[in-house]
Amino acid sequence: MVTSCSLGKQEVYYSEMELPPKLTVTDDILIVETRNSISNSALLIYDLDTKVDDENHELLISGFQAVNKEYRTEFHFDLEQLGISNPESWVFYWVDPDGIKHELVK
Repeated sequence: MVTSCSLGKQEVYYSEMELPPKLTVTDDILIVETRNSISNSALLIYDLDTKVDDENHELLISGFQAVNKEYRTEFHFDLEQLGISNPESWVFYWVDPDGIKHELVK
């Protein structure tokens, strides 16, 4: 049997999601809704990572997908724990594996 390493843990490109991620902010909680890859249906989004750029007031979001992981469509982040007290003054981006940023609508 031949297996492929290319189906292991991979980061998610913005362009490969069926729909752009949907953001909702409620009571200092950021909810990010994602859709699965349209490029490879075997890969399931199971985790998101955030990085805070305080200087530029940017929240950078990236996603991870793999086979045989629990598929999730909703991810919750506590904005207070991320150090974001006024989300209206921040810009939220999806960051591709190659570093290209895509502004997300909140």
